[in-house]
Amino acid sequence: MVLERNVEKWKPMSGNYRQIRDMARESMSIKKEITRAKNQLHALKYSKVK
Repeated sequence: MVLERNVEKWKPMSGNYRQIRDMARESMSIKKEITRAKNQLHALKYSKVK
């Protein structure tokens, strides 16, 4: 049963973990932008429209 569990009290994330999480999200976002730009350059290079 749920009442029998010994659940720890919730604590907010520490500042260091929050900063790491935010930096990881920013890194993933930048990588997606780089991939998008590379794909667009590739498409322009091999497209028939010039």
